[in-house]
Amino acid sequence: MSNDDTQAAQDDIITAATEIGQTAEDIQVDVLKDITVDPGVFQAGIWLKQLVLSRRATVEAHARELQMAMHEIDEKLKVAARQIVGVDQDNAENVQKAKDTLNDLRSSIGTRAPNLLEDDPAPTA
Repeated sequence: MSNDDTQAAQDDIITAATEIGQTAEDIQVDVLKDITVDPGVFQAGIWLKQLVLSRRATVEAHARELQMAMHEIDEKLKVAARQIVGVDQDNAENVQKAKDTLNDLRSSIGTRAPNLLEDDPAPTA
């Protein structure tokens, strides 16, 4: 791979990472707080209100985790892209650093959302 190809790949990765980070910012978690329910004061109504509020809190927690994961993806992809530039076939140390960065990202995501990577084979070093 020539240096021009490496630079083009780096630019594409950084652009994609930035878009992921911007998408994370577009997630409007705070609007979930506006979800209210007032079904009335009777047994089924109280149960329904508690259920809706509980589900709202769960969705909010998942949305915040997604936001954090997307910011981490943004950051780590940019680090990996910068590490790849200047790497040639003889520079195994930098290649390994880039792989380690991506493996750390995969592990972090796998810890947060284990089902997400369930069928994804782990990359080999």
